[in-house]
Amino acid sequence: MRKHMIWYRSLDILQKINLKESSNILIGVEFSSLGKLLTFDNRIEILYNKLIKDGFELREYKAIGNIHENQGERK
Repeated sequence: MRKHMIWYRSLDILQKINLKESSNILIGVEFSSLGKLLTFDNRIEILYNKLIKDGFELREYKAIGNIHENQGERK
C-alpha cells in the first residue's frame, strides 16, 4: 500500500471528513469535483502531497486505546 493511503487510513472519521472538506482551501477544487477526473487514491495522494509541500509533517496515528498521538503538526 502506498504511503499516502497508509496515512489516510490511519485518520479517524472526523479527520477524514475535515480533509475532504479542506480540499477547496488546499487545492482550489472540491473533493467531489475531483472525483469526476481522478480515482479516490489519486485524490488522497494530491491532498497528501499538498499538505507536505505546505510544511505539514504527516505521520500515521499510533492508536493508544481511544487516544491518538499528535499528527500533522506544522514544521
